[in-house]
Amino acid sequence: MNIFSIMTIAAVVFVLLSVALISVWVYKDAKQRGLSAGLWTLLAVLSGGYIGLILYLLIGKKQNHSVCGKCGATIHIQGTFCPVCGEKIDAPKHVIKKNKGLINACIACVVLAFVSLGTIVFLGLTSEGFIFQQQYSYYYDSSDGSAKNIGQSSSGNQWTFSYDEANSGYTLTQTYNAKSKPVSLSVDISCSGTVQLMITQGGASITETLGEGSYHYDMADFKTGRIRMKLINVDATDLTGKIVMETGKYPRKP
Repeated sequence: MNIFSIMTIAAVVFVLLSVALISVWVYKDAKQRGLSAGLWTLLAVLSGGYIGLILYLLIGKKQNHSVCGKCGATIHIQGTFCPVCGEKIDAPKHVIKKNKGLINACIACVVLAFVSLGTIVFLGLTSEGFIFQQQYSYYYDSSDGSAKNIGQSSSGNQWTFSYDEANSGYTLTQTYNAKSKPVSLSVDISCSGTVQLMITQGGASITETLGEGSYHYDMADFKTGRIRMKLINVDATDLTGKIVMETGKYPRKP
């Protein structure tokens, strides 16, 4: 597992934790104020936590309610008499707890989520190599077609991929972030049938139909920056393969 996958998982975990903590805090605070704690919590969850929290701070937190001891009506805590039965309302005897522990934990999760996301963006912009993409599933269906038993992963200058069968036109995509001048590209394919390889960057491009075998391409027309690659199924089955980029940072191994 590379740094991209670790930071992506960390960001997702911290975001989910922050949403959960926000929801718990909203529920406890709303309940103490005599508000509809369930509705406010539901709003926090459905809005992804953050929007619901802002709405609660702007609207809900400013409201304090209690229950009339005589008729059971929900009344504003600053009222003097119950608007339903006229019973005099005593001053509230309880102090609303601020739940500082939940607040601090939520803030920590939010900060860590942003740090994780920032790290992903930074590495994506500055790191040499294939931009992280990993996907494993038994059956995958998308606008580019469907495939069975697909798997693909990338690390550094190598992209590996496989599937048992796929519709004609099914497309695997990947982007290489070249921080140093591309030199050459090696492709190793094992399959029955053929696939089409497309490599593009600005006006430079390579388009080849490949069957089983090993291929080597000169990347002299390509430069530093993002290089986009597509592997489009023609009629291939039982496909496995890898693409390796040779650059100034990743010279060809002897």
